[in-house]
Amino acid sequence: MSVQFRRPKVTDKSLDLSTFVRMQETLEALDGMAFSQDFTIQRLAGGRKGIMLTPGVGAMDYSKFCLGFSISGAKVTVAAGEVQWAEHDPVEVASVEKDLTVDYQYIGVEFDGTTFTILDPDVDKTKFKSADGKFRTWLYQFRLVAGAASLHRIGCLMNIMIPARFGN
Repeated sequence: MSVQFRRPKVTDKSLDLSTFVRMQETLEALDGMAFSQDFTIQRLAGGRKGIMLTPGVGAMDYSKFCLGFSISGAKVTVAAGEVQWAEHDPVEVASVEKDLTVDYQYIGVEFDGTTFTILDPDVDKTKFKSADGKFRTWLYQFRLVAGAASLHRIGCLMNIMIPARFGN
């Protein structure tokens, strides 16, 4: 079975009713089918159904994304990747390890027109704001409890697009 849904524009915050109904009908049709060990159809509040990752089996591997991450203790390794810079060739980014030292630290990136850098972790999110001709954004915020890091929030998990006004 193959079902395709019309993707709304990125700026469109609504979903038309016919697409929503088709999505619900598809979930109903999939209910009870063994289509993957990583996913299950679960009944949600109000009798609705949703596709969920199977706990302990289908955990998302963020390290497979460009600039994704993996965690080992208090160390976060930001994966290698590339970012798009206007009409220029993609900018290659090497993998880098960062040590978390306190709870709720952000990890972000900076592009100064020549070099793309994974910034050191910081609790101050405003340090990841673009300024002084440098593009900056935060990628992730992590918790650090008893020496073990965990993902708290995702700020950017996609292909980073750097506007032409940054750099040469």
